[in-house]
Amino acid sequence: MAAFGLPFAEPYRIDAIRLLHGTFYGYVTLENTGRYDTNPRNVEASWRSTLDAVLKNWPTASR
Repeated sequence: MAAFGLPFAEPYRIDAIRLLHGTFYGYVTLENTGRYDTNPRNVEASWRSTLDAVLKNWPTASR
């Protein structure tokens, strides 16, 4: 996560862990049930572009 410049201070660390857990769990679930098989967009390209954008634009200021 340091490669994306994410702060390791709370509450951002927990937020990032929850986001990544939900993302990975959802991805694996959809992949295992064949839900990505009918979409013409390459799964790898979609995965890289969306997760990369979210992590690179993670908030750094306190809420």
